[in-house]
Amino acid sequence: MENNIFYKALASVSTVGIVAIGGLLVPIANQKGNNIEESVANTRSELIQARKAALDEIKAARKGALAEVKTAKKESLNAINKAGGQEGTVWLVLVGIGKSIGGGVGIEKIEMQNMGQCELQGAMWASSERLSNNKKARNVRYECITGK
Repeated sequence: MENNIFYKALASVSTVGIVAIGGLLVPIANQKGNNIEESVANTRSELIQARKAALDEIKAARKGALAEVKTAKKESLNAINKAGGQEGTVWLVLVGIGKSIGGGVGIEKIEMQNMGQCELQGAMWASSERLSNNKKARNVRYECITGK
């Protein structure tokens, strides 16, 4: 029986100890729970601030990129206009001399869109076989000029 009382006393003391330890840990657990909520709230606000900063950087980068694209576009259009003869009007000047036009000299100017079109049309004029049946008598020339 002594053993029975000993075990009952031991069980009672351990139960009281567990309850006491549990009672001490409850306030600590509540305090940690509040700290976790504060940590989550702080992390959330930091994420929101980081997102705003990233969006501001993206907007600034986009503005810079758009400015660069506009500048490049303007420079490209200027280069195309210069290459295409848009600084002034491009004229194809056709000249026919002698028998190829019936015995005389003929000059005609035709406005072209650009220098490339002018050169192509001039080459077609100079190589045309329909201008004269006699290839030796054909004397046609052309020149592409830029002016207003």
